[in-house]
Amino acid sequence: MKTISRIFSVVFILCLVSCSAEDGDDGMDGNANVISSEWISTNFSTTSVSFTSFAIQDENINAENVANAAIIAHGRLFSNDEVVTIPYARNSRFYYFSLSPDTNEIIFRAENLIGNQSIFNDLTEVRYTIIPSN
Repeated sequence: MKTISRIFSVVFILCLVSCSAEDGDDGMDGNANVISSEWISTNFSTTSVSFTSFAIQDENINAENVANAAIIAHGRLFSNDEVVTIPYARNSRFYYFSLSPDTNEIIFRAENLIGNQSIFNDLTEVRYTIIPSN
């Protein structure tokens, strides 16, 4: 039993000595191609409606990215500055986005799911992130 313990101890020490954090070259950052917008103020209708939308034009919303990239969006809540993912629902109000590569637009939409009129002021700002595939 002593012999086995000594062998494990020697192997363990050799592993510690032979492994170094400085071996090898540094790799590229993993987020080199990620595109993220700034926070953008929402431009939903300020009057009571059942549906409203606004578009943001960005040349990165193109056919290649729409077909191959992951595109996610977030919104900042009016009530407490909390950040939520879009799509987002609150009571009967539903917020979501769509992409139009022909016009290079991301369109943020809000609608009342039961058809009532609402003021869509839950989100004060939005932002989106494009994560291209490799």
